[in-house]
Amino acid sequence: MTIKTLIAAGLLAAAGSVANAAVTFSFADPAPGKQLRHTSNGGAPGSGTLSYDQSNTTGVIRFIVGSNDGSIPTTVFSNARMEMSIDMGTAIPIAGGFMAPLMGTFRIYDFSSALDILTGTFGQGGGTAVVFGASGALITNSIAPNALVYTAGPALQALLPTGLVLAPLFDAVFTITDIAQIGGGPFVNTAGEVASFDANASFSGTSELIPTPGTLALLGAAGLVGIRRRR
Repeated sequence: MTIKTLIAAGLLAAAGSVANAAVTFSFADPAPGKQLRHTSNGGAPGSGTLSYDQSNTTGVIRFIVGSNDGSIPTTVFSNARMEMSIDMGTAIPIAGGFMAPLMGTFRIYDFSSALDILTGTFGQGGGTAVVFGASGALITNSIAPNALVYTAGPALQALLPTGLVLAPLFDAVFTITDIAQIGGGPFVNTAGEVASFDANASFSGTSELIPTPGTLALLGAAGLVGIRRRR
């Protein structure tokens, strides 16, 4: 077997092995305290802005990267932080709670190395907040209009197998619990504005992995070499 044939076989095997591969992301709610905050617009259009504590005392998250098939060894960034700026639009009442459109960004980074791990961005209506009582979720994915786009930072890129990149389908869910309203008055007023609140939050997300254009080009070239040799 020639070297070119071996390369072709290796590339084809690599492409086949990632056909259903996905990288997974998660962090559990850190303790102590509530890290997620919604700050009301105070009468302006929409509801307000969601942010996340980045302090060294309560904002430390253990961000876990793995894969659904074991192709990426599980890595824990034990000293990570999250920067969040997500706008919540006008809320719509539903039985026992509300729904509201979301747009914005979140960036998870390794505090120890100052390297970005993962950034998620989505446009107007690309995400939805669903809240019932003291719990709910912030949901976004790559299917809806203005949908979620993931960008791998240097810390994540170092973990991905050679020749593979993040690609849709993407999804992200922040589970929020122990919601505590700040101040008095209705939690959602007649204009659909949500009051300021603090909450706990955990996160899970996934992204497909696909070969880079360069890897696909090599696969094509290797296939042509194999066809010519068989002739």
